[in-house]
Amino acid sequence: MKIFSKQDLKSNRNKTAESVPIVKIGNMRQTLMMEGRVIPCIVLDTTIRKDIESIILSHEDINSGYALTTWVLNKKNKNEIILIVDFTEPFDCCFSIVMDLNKYAMAIENIMRYNVVYIQSRNLGESDNIMMLPSVLVEVPSQEAKKFWDKHLVIQTEKNIRKMGYPKKVAKRMAFEHIKEQINQYFYLENM
Repeated sequence: MKIFSKQDLKSNRNKTAESVPIVKIGNMRQTLMMEGRVIPCIVLDTTIRKDIESIILSHEDINSGYALTTWVLNKKNKNEIILIVDFTEPFDCCFSIVMDLNKYAMAIENIMRYNVVYIQSRNLGESDNIMMLPSVLVEVPSQEAKKFWDKHLVIQTEKNIRKMGYPKKVAKRMAFEHIKEQINQYFYLENM
């Protein structure tokens, strides 16, 4: 995982990666792909990024898109994990998705675990149901980042618990329990 300040965000091809706001993060189950696993889905506000909408629509028939991805830790706010997505086909489109660890830890965990994420635009449909919106499936190789992430998640969760006034030993135990509970809830959903 690379460590940058937010204003220095560049893709592997040195393209500037503007941040695109998250509307919501959900999950989609694909019975024909990924052994029926529940795959994280990020819905973006693309009001000022029509190129992202075009990328999604251009992949409607083929479902997956060719993109280079990079995980980044914001060095000024260690609760922010950033995913840079740099599409190279059918045209260039580079952007970043800033995810707050406190809100989206399990989404980050599962993107890294399954190495894929669906990306959607809320501007491409009238429905709040993510299953009804056009999407593109992006491969996100995360082996190296996952090693860092596993440690970082525990450390940041422990820090956040300590801010609530708990002593270090208690906070560490609570952090592990909280993460374990979140993962168990996700796998419960996956096995329904």
